[in-house]
Amino acid sequence: MAQVACNEDTRGEGRAAWMQAATGYPGRLTVYGLTAIAVCHLLFELIGRNSVDQIAHEQGLVERSQVAMAVFTCVAFFYAAAKSSTGRTGLILCACMVGYAAARESDAWFESVFFDDAYKYLVGLPLGVIALVATYLGRKRVLPESLALVPTPALTLFAIAGIYLCSVCQVLDRPDLWSELGAAKDARTTKAAVEEFAELFGYLVLAFSAVEVLVMSRRASGVAVRTLPAPIPGEPSIDRLGREMQQGSKAA
Repeated sequence: MAQVACNEDTRGEGRAAWMQAATGYPGRLTVYGLTAIAVCHLLFELIGRNSVDQIAHEQGLVERSQVAMAVFTCVAFFYAAAKSSTGRTGLILCACMVGYAAARESDAWFESVFFDDAYKYLVGLPLGVIALVATYLGRKRVLPESLALVPTPALTLFAIAGIYLCSVCQVLDRPDLWSELGAAKDARTTKAAVEEFAELFGYLVLAFSAVEVLVMSRRASGVAVRTLPAPIPGEPSIDRLGREMQQGSKAA
């Protein structure tokens, strides 16, 4: 009887672990992968029904989608900064960077409505001031709290997307690259299409990081949400990471 009870407990723990993984970060990571695949297939469908130039041109469908995902990420990080007591400065800096990226992607719209390089002054300048003020106010905590944020899924995805957008996509933005590759006749169209499609997936990963930071901030704020699972190993909240960092500093 004891052996049977032990086996039942083991199976119960196994089912609980699988359920926790399915409803936690591993499950969400799977959803993110399936979403990226779906977006890729949707792009192929749109290209088949429309010309590439219609989809990838300035202020086209792809660019508007990038802006929407960047704005969502910006708002999510600002929300997380408002709800979390630890890591606030780092979250604000991330929000400001993505907000500026959203404005830069909308540069053609700003210029058509206001004036040349309007996004730099109407959006970039206020976000720069916010970032400087936040850094100054949190100057004594920004380093340890930022180090505490780095291992989280939200910041990992954010960093991957940022590195990808600032490296690979910047190389793809060079028209001379496509001319050298033998696409001189349609170099501009080819460059625009490849660049916009590549950037779309970078902003998609940023949107995934926004989902993760919202989940993390809800746990850190202590709000009881029944639909959210309990934290699993490797998926800590912001506040717990901050406390562990502070305890480690005191012990040292």
